[in-house]
Amino acid sequence: ILTANPDALIGIDEEGGSVTRLESVSGSTLAGAAQLGLVDDLAATEATGAELARRVRAIGGNVVLGPVADVNTDPRNPVIGVRSFGGDER
Repeated sequence: ILTANPDALIGIDEEGGSVTRLESVSGSTLAGAAQLGLVDDLAATEATGAELARRVRAIGGNVVLGPVADVNTDPRNPVIGVRSFGGDER
């Protein structure tokens, strides 16, 4: 029997919104960064982050590899887009 190292990092790129691995078939049921930035509600953002963490822990993960501070400073950038909370660094 193999036993996993309890210190191992088990990560997943799970951001909610358009970037999801856990709900890739149906699409994420969690709001993404752009939606949360538009709403501008800290409690909603914290609740979404807590739920995302709960879901990742439920599958045995302990690291979420998603951006937490992307700023969409150039709307022509095809990479960040809706993965950012907005275009203002404040």
